[in-house]
Amino acid sequence: MQQCSQLKKDMEKWKNLLVPSVVEQLREYNSFISDYNIKDASRTLEEVKGKGERHKVDLNKQECSCKEWQFTEIPCIHASAFIRDLNHVDWSLYVSEYFHVASYQRAYEGTIVVMTRKNQWYHANNFLSLNPPHTIRPRGRPRKSKFKNFLEKLKQATSKRKHKCGRCRLFGHHRNSCRNPINPFASQEYVSSTANNIGSTEASSSNSYHRKFQVQRG
Repeated sequence: MQQCSQLKKDMEKWKNLLVPSVVEQLREYNSFISDYNIKDASRTLEEVKGKGERHKVDLNKQECSCKEWQFTEIPCIHASAFIRDLNHVDWSLYVSEYFHVASYQRAYEGTIVVMTRKNQWYHANNFLSLNPPHTIRPRGRPRKSKFKNFLEKLKQATSKRKHKCGRCRLFGHHRNSCRNPINPFASQEYVSSTANNIGSTEASSSNSYHRKFQVQRG
């Protein structure tokens, strides 16, 4: 409240159509306008060159190719150089109305009512107490595992080993529960792998047998 009151007093001292911060910014631009050259194209569209840059300024659309005028709604230094070159131009026509003194005065013309202290508030004796809603136990068995996020599901999917059926050579089930047609190549692989395992087992057992009963001759 004190801030609003002080701002109202300060606004009474403002003599320009624009707020002081914008006026100061435009004055700062005027000190660098001499570094820019204006190339005539039309009354409202010109090319501004300076400091190794070249920009297009459109007064009707209030746009500059540097995009600063569109973002701040205050003429940039290129637009300021163009507007200054026109002479006797009202700067308030090219600045957003939000930065006009009249807009500030309308925003702060209301008054804020003084609020009493907390110990002066009215206390009601009979009032309805609002309690939380009644809840019932949900149906089904309580959940023991948490809801997994995307990364946990992805990790679980990549870490799981897929089972390959030895009957049809497809993934996702075992040989005992297979209901798919028999893959002839699967049986050949199974027989060959079994024969290899049996052969390796017999060879290892025979070698161990001969090593155990070796006869030493004098």
